[in-house]
Amino acid sequence: MSGDTPIRIPAEGIHLGTVAAGASGDGAYVGGVLKIRGTPAEDCYDTALEFLGAAQRCLNGNKITDGIPLLVVPGAVCATFACEMFLKYLVLRTGAKPQKWHNLLALFQDLSADTQNAITASIPSAVEVLTRNSLLFVEGRYHFEQPQFAFRHAEMLMLATALHKFCSDKFPRTA
Repeated sequence: MSGDTPIRIPAEGIHLGTVAAGASGDGAYVGGVLKIRGTPAEDCYDTALEFLGAAQRCLNGNKITDGIPLLVVPGAVCATFACEMFLKYLVLRTGAKPQKWHNLLALFQDLSADTQNAITASIPSAVEVLTRNSLLFVEGRYHFEQPQFAFRHAEMLMLATALHKFCSDKFPRTA
C-alpha cells in the first residue's frame, strides 16, 4: 500500500469500547476492547485503571456485603497487576523503558530516587507492601502449584488506589 497516507492517532488516543458481532443475547459473541493510545505511557495508565477497577469489583472495595462474594485471589492478582502497571507508567513517563518482569520491588527500584522518595512520602508503607507482595502477580496466578499461598489482598487494593492517586496528582490528565 505504498503511497497511502499513514494513519495518525491523536495524542489522546482512540477507544472504541466493546465490539459485539453477530446475534445478541446469551451465547452471542462479544469481542474484547479495541483501544489505541497515542503513547505507551497512556496505554499503560489506562490498563492500570482497568485492572484497578477489576480488583475493586472482585474485592467489593474490601467490604463484606451479604450476597456479594469476595473473589479474593482474582482481586489480589488484579490489584497487584494494577500496581505493576502504575509503576511501569511512572518509568515510561521518564522516557525510559520498563523492565519486562513482574517483581514489584524491582520495578520500584527502577524509578529515580526522587520518584521513590516522593512515593514513600505520599505512601509511607509502600516499600513494605511492595516487599511483602513483590511476586504476588506470578504466585497468585499459580497458587495451586504451591503447598500454601499467603497474600494480603486488602493492602494491595489500598496500594493500587494510592498509586493511582500518586500518578494522577503527578501527571494530571486533561479530559
